[in-house]
Amino acid sequence: MKLGYCLLFAISGCQLAYAQADLQHYQLQCESIGFKPKTEKYGACVLELYSRTSTGGVSSGPSDQEGSQCLQMGFKQGTGELSSCQLQLKQMAIQQQQFSAQQQIYETQMQALQKQRDYDQAEALFGIANQALGVAGGGRYGGGGQSSTIRARPPTPVAPLRIVPPSGNAVTCGYQGPTLVCR
Repeated sequence: MKLGYCLLFAISGCQLAYAQADLQHYQLQCESIGFKPKTEKYGACVLELYSRTSTGGVSSGPSDQEGSQCLQMGFKQGTGELSSCQLQLKQMAIQQQQFSAQQQIYETQMQALQKQRDYDQAEALFGIANQALGVAGGGRYGGGGQSSTIRARPPTPVAPLRIVPPSGNAVTCGYQGPTLVCR
């Protein structure tokens, strides 16, 4: 019986050592980005990197679009400013995705509104034609009013983001279609 417990303990101890070695890679990455060990942000960074690779996502680092954009602007590898730049650009990308989704909803609403207007116009013309021919049986045709209740508003586009790299020359980043452009 003791042998079973020892074997079970040895296996779980081995798994724990493997998990620690696996996390060490992410810990080193977070340190190189500029996070200080044993802080809340450092832990969040390690957890984010671990969850991205365990769910099949891409690992975070200067190889992604935001990281390369920030490096091109002059931010230095392993600094807090680089990670801040990456975070700002990542948030901007998320806002752009939300804008695109809202834009699609808006366009769908506008198509529905146009169909309703076309229907209302056809109904009004039919009423006028019935009155002109004297076929309106039993009273006046009351169609033709504006009965559209859809109120579609276009979404607000993502505002450009101003980033000041170490050189001091401000860079403005914004989306032109699906592409992030920094000038």
